[in-house]
Amino acid sequence: MPDSDDRLVRLETRLDTLFEQFDKRMAERFTALDTLFGEFDKRMAERFSAVNSRIDDLQARFTGLETSVNARIGDLQARFTSLEGSVNARFASLETSVNTRLTSLETTVGQRLTAVENRLTTLEGRLDHKASNWLVSFWAAWVTTVIGTATAIIKLWP
Repeated sequence: MPDSDDRLVRLETRLDTLFEQFDKRMAERFTALDTLFGEFDKRMAERFSAVNSRIDDLQARFTGLETSVNARIGDLQARFTSLEGSVNARFASLETSVNTRLTSLETTVGQRLTAVENRLTTLEGRLDHKASNWLVSFWAAWVTTVIGTATAIIKLWP
């Protein structure tokens, strides 16, 4: 069976050649794949670096915006404090003015009520003095009662 040994040797040689070619191709493919992974890793690192730089820029902008907003809030608080002081002063002045006017009005009303009361008292006295006959006395009593009631109401007026 030399023929079969020869065939086996050729098969073995051919299989060795195929395995060597397979190993060589696999090594080339793994090298190519490793190169692709390296390039992918490099591109991803560049993209992550770009994203990180954008995030840093945004953070710097937000920090600047926060500083600007805080300054504006401080200005608004100062303006509100000033406005509050001005409004309080105006209300105090208005309150003083209204109190003065009300006091003056109360005094004037009191003086006028006293004058009306004095006139009614004078009228009552004149009617009592001039009532000589019974008819005049009768009507004078009623008028005196009305005048006295009006005087009492005026005195009770606050």
